[in-house]
Amino acid sequence: SDESVRCIGRNNYGQLGTGDFDGVQVIPAKVEGLPGAPARVATSEFHACAVLVTGAAYCWGLNSRGQLGTGEFALRTTPTAVRFSP
Repeated sequence: SDESVRCIGRNNYGQLGTGDFDGVQVIPAKVEGLPGAPARVATSEFHACAVLVTGAAYCWGLNSRGQLGTGEFALRTTPTAVRFSP
């Protein structure tokens, strides 16, 4: 109802989007820094992504192979904009 995304589970790679590496979260924790209302959310074991109602996409978590689509390989503990090719 507050248009936020909340995650639970392991957070060893920042995949919960809370801005830290908080071990295991058993109570839904709010993803920090998502700049709008989510339309869709997709998760995996080590990262997650959200598409906003505006169509912008944001991902966070493990990025060792560029899987976040941010144009680099840095791990992200908060949502980072996906870079789209023209």
